[in-house]
Amino acid sequence: MRPNRMHYEGTTRATAELIEGAIKPILQLMPRLHAMVIGPGLGRDPFAMDCVERVIEEARKSKLPLVIDGVCFFFTNVLLFILFLS
Repeated sequence: MRPNRMHYEGTTRATAELIEGAIKPILQLMPRLHAMVIGPGLGRDPFAMDCVERVIEEARKSKLPLVIDGVCFFFTNVLLFILFLS
């Protein structure tokens, strides 16, 4: 858990472990990708957005190009923080 991430305030260790488990298959595929699209069909579930946050972080570390669907902008503050301030 990263204590200075606004979206993770109050996230329990169990929740963080669930997030890591949920995104593991995506992270394993990342080295084979040339770009990633995030958002179509995602909905507005907070757990899904926690997962998206972690996937975006890892994609940025890998310098993987991202296309982010409009539904993600429902969580604008979180995305701005992830994309520009982290």
